[in-house]
Amino acid sequence: MNSSGEVGIGDSPVSGIDFFTPEAKITHLGVNVTPLSGIDFYTPEAKINSLGINTNPTTSYELYVAGDCKLLGYYATYSLILEYGGSSETVLRPSTDDRCYLGTASYAFKKIYAYDVDELSDKRIKENIQNLAGSLAKVLNLQGVSYDLKKEFAYDEAVIQNPEEIASLEAERKNKIGFIAQDVNEVLPEVVSYCDSSDRYTMSYTKIVPVLVEAIKEQQTQIESLESKLEAIISPAPEYKGASTSTESINVQSSGTSELFQNSPNPFTEETSISYHLAEEISSAYIYIFDMTGKQLASHYLGQERSGEIIISGGELDAGIYMYSMIADGQLIGTKQMLLTD
Repeated sequence: MNSSGEVGIGDSPVSGIDFFTPEAKITHLGVNVTPLSGIDFYTPEAKINSLGINTNPTTSYELYVAGDCKLLGYYATYSLILEYGGSSETVLRPSTDDRCYLGTASYAFKKIYAYDVDELSDKRIKENIQNLAGSLAKVLNLQGVSYDLKKEFAYDEAVIQNPEEIASLEAERKNKIGFIAQDVNEVLPEVVSYCDSSDRYTMSYTKIVPVLVEAIKEQQTQIESLESKLEAIISPAPEYKGASTSTESINVQSSGTSELFQNSPNPFTEETSISYHLAEEISSAYIYIFDMTGKQLASHYLGQERSGEIIISGGELDAGIYMYSMIADGQLIGTKQMLLTD
């Protein structure tokens, strides 16, 4: 120790460095107090401005570590290890696989930036693998929302005083989109977690992706079934024998200017409008409404007007996905999908 109070272990003190050791290992160190057994570094009052481990400290960092290091957790059961990962990469990992958290429900990171995120999904680490079922019904019961994050969870007004910074944080906490975890828990509890210590719900958005994929596949199966049933509806008509029942070929070959348009708005709650246009040679046309099982729910005669629209009231149907088709002179002009929400 020199006259300035700077300490060197295994080497002479370095001016401007409070505590300097190039190689020596200290099992227990007490600063301004006797070391305590079981506590490697103990200081009740003293302050070390900067500490360098295996290198000289720098004024840019209060703790400057050169080389691999291990951060022990409670009782050192599991720990975080910062090490050289090869190819000029640095790796931060737990000491034991599938252990340690990065953030908590009470102390979450504001943002995490990454070029890529890989989740372990190897079949060899899984068991009791089962296909998902009923995904479409679950997706239909999910409700996306827009929301603002409460101010007390966005920033601390007692700490943030700069008006420009406050304005930026105010804009950042508003106009977000997502789900409400408590609502999702009623539909997909597998993607929701509850933290007892913080009394907060969290959820994994990526775990919803498999459900969405299976829902799309279910819906596609229903669409294909409905198209088959629609073709069966028009093909037996004797006056139209020989007419093509292929949706694609009809649209391409000779439907003329007849066209069925997408309903608007879609999705809808109260009512929606379905517009259409009929070729001059069309003598009779209908728009049929079907559920996703192919059951016909309603039919609308289009009369002699070449262009027009029909209005579908939300009160006529239950919330869900429906198909509607226009058939003119025995030919299927088009089929589209509409979504009715509560």
